[in-house]
Amino acid sequence: MLAPPNSADSSQFLMDCWYAGIDSVKGQVATDRALQNKAIPKIDRVLAVGKAASSMCMGLLPHVDAHTQFLLVTKYGHVDNAIKEECQFRGGNFEILESAHPVPDCNSLLAGTRALEFVKSAGPNEAMVVLVSGGASSLVEALPTSIDLDDLVFMTEILLNRGYDITQINAIRTRISKVKGGKLLERFSGKSVFVLAISDVPANDVSIIGSGIGCYRHTRSIGGNAGFEVPVEVKEFFSRPGVSTDTQDFLQTFSFSSEIIACNETARNAVSEFAENAGVDIICNEESLHQDVNSAARMIGDCLINGPKGMYIWGGEPTVILPDDPGCGGRNQHLALAVAEVIDGLNNIVIIAAGTDGSDGPTSAAGGLIDGNTFSSFAGARTALMKADSGTWLEKAGALFSSGPTGTNVMDLVIGIKN
Repeated sequence: MLAPPNSADSSQFLMDCWYAGIDSVKGQVATDRALQNKAIPKIDRVLAVGKAASSMCMGLLPHVDAHTQFLLVTKYGHVDNAIKEECQFRGGNFEILESAHPVPDCNSLLAGTRALEFVKSAGPNEAMVVLVSGGASSLVEALPTSIDLDDLVFMTEILLNRGYDITQINAIRTRISKVKGGKLLERFSGKSVFVLAISDVPANDVSIIGSGIGCYRHTRSIGGNAGFEVPVEVKEFFSRPGVSTDTQDFLQTFSFSSEIIACNETARNAVSEFAENAGVDIICNEESLHQDVNSAARMIGDCLINGPKGMYIWGGEPTVILPDDPGCGGRNQHLALAVAEVIDGLNNIVIIAAGTDGSDGPTSAAGGLIDGNTFSSFAGARTALMKADSGTWLEKAGALFSSGPTGTNVMDLVIGIKN
């Protein structure tokens, strides 16, 4: 039984709406749905990379046989038990690697080496399906000899801390990588590649998802041509020996196609349908959260304060510029607390802001669930915002939202209801 939006249980209703959006874009559901009506030849090997890799593999299993080879790379703690059992059943034909996100680690480099080996070892008549989802950029990497893991971590942390958006970060990652921007699939020596992607980027561009690990012969550019300024500390890497964006001379010729099978719009529309079936008016449904997180909070708060009663749905991925020595939290936790400040004292507004992958930045929480009483319910909220310590504060105030790994990643979902 759904709680109507004017009841005391608006928070539960918003969580129900959020999960309806998640269910519509789960990797297993989206992958199986995409393959049901497609005439794909026998699948010889599957490369799955990203936070939704495990769930996407589950959706693929009904479409392969016992001889199909799998390489699955995902974030620590994101492997479904059913996939672990499948790995044991298939033995050497199913390999699972886990690595770090959002900052890569040594296992990210191991995964990059294995991905190159996996792609290059394909036979001339083999067909490969590549399953790509958000997080792949950090989870899988191969570097030129002039750049090491410490360099990669340093570069990643600079870009994250200074508020670069996902398109900019992935463009820079591509410049120094041996697997991104189409460079991985250039090594494929088989017959055909079919890419299924869950989008976590604006405009659903497969050349940006996972930094283009699932694209082929993508034109790679950086710096001035990309329309943004690259940090001076990062530019230094580009001048090192062996770092090049040129297309390699070992390009193979094979049949290639790609398809976006789930995105933020899919999830937002599922939220809208769920709420409408419960009798709620939808006032706003848009992907517009690509600005600075504090600007996004003001926009959300103003819309809810000045707009009519009903539900407001936003998607996107705001950016955050972190102070020195930041506290605990992610962009959704910061956004939730910042909105709580804007609507402070209003008793008719409830908001959930959460990452669709179930993790928000370097934390295990998904985001925050707040109302007009949250900001003043516990001391230190403004200090927490200034110190980027929103996660600590929200947990103490009982306003942290945790879902666990969701099996998908289509950026963030922010849902507000005004009674």
